[in-house]
Amino acid sequence: KEQEALTVTRQAQKQFEDAPQFWELEIRLLARQKQLPQALEVARKAAKKWPDSAEMAFLLGSLLDETGDKNEAFKVMEHIITLHPENYQALNYVGYTLAQENRDLDKALSLLIRADELSPDQSYIVDSLAWVQYRLGRLEEAWASIRRCVELGGDDPAIWEHYGDIA
Repeated sequence: KEQEALTVTRQAQKQFEDAPQFWELEIRLLARQKQLPQALEVARKAAKKWPDSAEMAFLLGSLLDETGDKNEAFKVMEHIITLHPENYQALNYVGYTLAQENRDLDKALSLLIRADELSPDQSYIVDSLAWVQYRLGRLEEAWASIRRCVELGGDDPAIWEHYGDIA
């Protein structure tokens, strides 16, 4: 009954104008229904309405990434780090992106170490850490990190691709 949920959510937004939860719910419902342009439009409005909200900004950045606007997503994630330097998800996004692009690797390593400290034992963060260590030529550290990632239950295909590259 996703369409009904969407209708109720929009009614709640009007009734409770200052409650960001209903905007977040609408964004997630639209994205779940693969209505990405509409989800992105609502996310942009919500990010303007709550400019200090890391959650709204992260949703916007994630949707930008998912719709292929990686440069804009990166800017949004960097902005989150400026406002909320302990947002481990944004730290991971920026650090991993830098590692993928093989640039600013020392910065990427610093961001990913911080993300791992803030939210230890998240397989996707440990994978990102392993990948930047690999890119830096720190092969023993990369091997230890990717093995730790797998032990944590990392089952994403990208993790196994990194595992193979590092091995």
